Amino acid sequence: LDSAVHPGEKPHYFITYTFLAGFVAKAFSLDAITAHFVLSYFLVVAGFFMFFLFVRHVLGDDYIASLSSLFFIFLTSPFPLVKYLPMAFVVFIPIFLYFYALFYESRLLKHAVFLGASYGILGLTHSIGFISATFLLLLGLGFLLFEDLRKMRKLKWDSRLLIYALPLALGGV
Repeated sequence: LDSAVHPGEKPHYFITYTFLAGFVAKAFSLDAITAHFVLSYFLVVAGFFMFFLFVRHVLGDDYIASLSSLFFIFLTSPFPLVKYLPMAFVVFIPIFLYFYALFYESRLLKHAVFLGASYGILGLTHSIGFISATFLLLLGLGFLLFEDLRKMRKLKWDSRLLIYALPLALGGV
């Protein structure tokens, strides 16, 4: 993962795609370009699966989830996925949305941890996805916090308030 635009400069690119492509190259003893194309197939399958889980969780119907996942993959993903933005859009944003929906519904600590981890990985994947996820998190967490405070009628620092800070803190790390 040692690359820079100018000699002696520190690298400043998002490492998720490069890391995954390097992992595929090492695991299957492939050259770099072949690993990128092989990784593309894995990413499309992962994107389909994650979008399926997200839609099934939100709508509760396997048929609609399958159909919408096919539309999502075929209409939105340029194949092969050899750039950062398509990979973020096809795989990591559906992962983030799935964990966001889980957390929004349950507000459990384990879902907050997974939401924070997916938010952080999205930050290592693409800046546009990270900025979009930040706005969505701030809006959604602010709404949930407001609803809880309205029900409690007074501000108390307890574990429920910590739940709202956890995804942002984990994503920032």
